Amino acid sequence: MTQAECNNYILIMHKINATNLYICGTNAFHPACRYMVIDNMKLKLYTRATESRGRCPYEPTLSYASLMVDGALYTATSNNFLGTEPIILRSFRNPLRTEYKASWLNEPTFIHMELIQENEAVSDSDRIYVFFTETATEFEFYDKLRVSRVAQLCKGDLGGKRTLKKKWTSFLKSTLLCSIMETIQDNFLKGSFKGPVALENSHMKWVMYRGDVPIPRPGACADVSALHLGYTSSLDLPDKVLQFARDHPLMDSIVNSVGLQPVFLKRGTKYTQLIISQATDLDNVTYDIFFLGTEKKIRRYPVTLGSSPHLNCEPLSNTANLLWMFNKSRLLEEEAKYLIHTKGLVVFNVTVADTGLYECQSVEKVNGRTFRVTVDIYFLQPQPEKTFYGPKCDLSNQMCSEIAESNPAFSITKSWISKVKFRRKFEEYPDPEKE
Repeated sequence: MTQAECNNYILIMHKINATNLYICGTNAFHPACRYMVIDNMKLKLYTRATESRGRCPYEPTLSYASLMVDGALYTATSNNFLGTEPIILRSFRNPLRTEYKASWLNEPTFIHMELIQENEAVSDSDRIYVFFTETATEFEFYDKLRVSRVAQLCKGDLGGKRTLKKKWTSFLKSTLLCSIMETIQDNFLKGSFKGPVALENSHMKWVMYRGDVPIPRPGACADVSALHLGYTSSLDLPDKVLQFARDHPLMDSIVNSVGLQPVFLKRGTKYTQLIISQATDLDNVTYDIFFLGTEKKIRRYPVTLGSSPHLNCEPLSNTANLLWMFNKSRLLEEEAKYLIHTKGLVVFNVTVADTGLYECQSVEKVNGRTFRVTVDIYFLQPQPEKTFYGPKCDLSNQMCSEIAESNPAFSITKSWISKVKFRRKFEEYPDPEKE
């Protein structure tokens, strides 16, 4: 065990109020959490660190996700040092956890948690969605099959009275395929369940459950019909409902994407991070921006050919200035094609001629010497229009036919900006003003 492995890696930090934070770290393979206070613009630790198994990973390479909602901490990680006990846990208020069963969580890699408010008038109907990948239990092959999942938890879940005591009664999961939030709820509320079955000479281990689903429906989250039947909380649910929920956590139907087609498809690239944002260009047109992290540390996001993308970059200090290079040639502020300002660069009306590398440097003079630091490098490459037609896409083998000039309802015009992050390296250069 190395010294680096024994460090305390802070992995979880959540704001409780204007002056208090809650933080958790690996603490040399002994996860611990404590409170931190903001006092006169300074961060101070207070209270003793508490053992926090199940809230924070044992070491920084393990996957995890966390969320703070109304004073309750939701975490997804491993509950033991070996990583063999995956758990989705709620701490502080009405603690609950998942079952230690492979049918619930089977070698998961946790990605993200998100709160979705269903009804402002009934907060117990709010749902926590957990995104992860895991080894499929519904199939049995020679090799392990990894699948993407989304699971739901009801915020108002209090666990069962006897069955599933202090455990989630609302846990359901479904296979995720390039989905969006709006379609997930319908799958949990209306979709069919899977159940385990023994079939000779078959790789199928779970099939659609065709029996009667108990009432109230498992995972309904403060359902109106349950309230009419007198069930005001999960503690009131009969054992028959809770036993069904415990034994049938997997939904049969798959959560598909809108239009049954991928937003973006690229073969031969393994993406490791995804951030989605929105931006409005100078023409007041709003675009969805996808920051896709790869093993090669390249980020791409789509822009429309003919638009005016903004390349973000800021100097490293208030005494530094920005210098932009296009294909190793310096861009001048007086050029009408570009707008250079303190927050970056705008390239007006992108054309094929604008293809190339845009390098942003922070330039600063210290004791008569000039230093340049490469802050960001963008690769702008406009592409011709391509049309992706949904029904022609076979996502199971990642093959997608590209059909030009057909069904304009599914056409997507793309160009790409690739953003490459480099380690910042200070180098001394000749004064750019004298070049």
